[in-house]
Amino acid sequence: MEAKPEDIPILRRLMQLYLYDLGTLYGWDQHPAGTFSNATRIERFWSGEPGRRSFVIRVGGSLGGFALTRRGSHVSGDEAQEISEFFVLRKAAATASAGSWPVACSSVPSPGPAGPARP
Repeated sequence: MEAKPEDIPILRRLMQLYLYDLGTLYGWDQHPAGTFSNATRIERFWSGEPGRRSFVIRVGGSLGGFALTRRGSHVSGDEAQEISEFFVLRKAAATASAGSWPVACSSVPSPGPAGPARP
């Protein structure tokens, strides 16, 4: 479900869990304030910046995670809406793993053997 203004505090807290998980993989340290990443960079996902959308994932009525999307893709062009960040709480993933996760996507041209260009 697309996030509403009242979901922003939830998204902020989930983002910190997500960044903590990624940080354990990449060796990131938290800022002196105890947070991860640059708040300004994170806030643009739910600040109304054109082309960015935030979704709250619920599993069985409980909070399960988030998906953040943005318009524009290195692979499929400026009009594509791509998933920029995706996070599912471990408990929600374990609960949902017995079921199915419907995903909608559109066909994307193959980038070729070298893969997509990196910025």
